[in-house]
This record gives sequence, structure tokens and C-alpha cells, in this order.
Amino acid sequence: MDGRIVRGAGMLALAAVVGTGLAQAQTAAADDKTRQLYQARCAMCHGADGVPKPVAKTAASFADPAWAPTAEAIVAVVTDGKGTKMPKFKGRLTPEEIQALAGFLLRLKDAPKP
Repeated sequence: MDGRIVRGAGMLALAAVVGTGLAQAQTAAADDKTRQLYQARCAMCHGADGVPKPVAKTAASFADPAWAPTAEAIVAVVTDGKGTKMPKFKGRLTPEEIQALAGFLLRLKDAPKP
């Protein structure tokens, strides 16, 4: 077998591993940013762990495995608000931040419980 092919394949494999590590680091940074956004904008009512505080006692528990909205439904509620207590965040958060929050909320129910 030609040595150049073997070296080329090795470099390709190395690039894939490095690329995967970089993607994982970027995902972790994005998750951390979204977690901070949740803490700043949502946790005061919905709780740090997704379990509503008394002020939002009628809100869904994001930590409940039975809670199963679609990402689109979450985006709609965060964007446009709901009822008199859930404010709309359209114009206060970017569509990308709202989409990231939807994904974060869907992952909360699968998070390990202490």
C-alpha cells in the first residue's frame, strides 16, 4: 500500500477527531450561554431546575418527563407569551435565543435529578 494513502487517511482521521472535539466544545459553550439566559429570564418564575415557583404555580414543570410539547409550541409561547402571567419575549430575545431556549427546556426533563 502506498505510504501517502496511509498518511492521508491518518490525517483525515485526525481532522475528524479534532473537528468533533471542536464541535463538542462549541456546543458546550452554547449550552452554557443558553443556561445563563434561562437563569436570567426564566428561572425567577420557572425555577432553576424547571420546577415552577409558587408565583407560577399553574406553569408546566419543565422537569416532568410527562411534559411533552414540541419545540415549535415552546417557541410560540416564549415569542408571544401566554395568558396574563407569561410575558412575550418577541423583540427582547432574538429568534435564535428563543430557539435555543426551546431546546434547553426540552432537555431539562431528561436531565439527571439530584
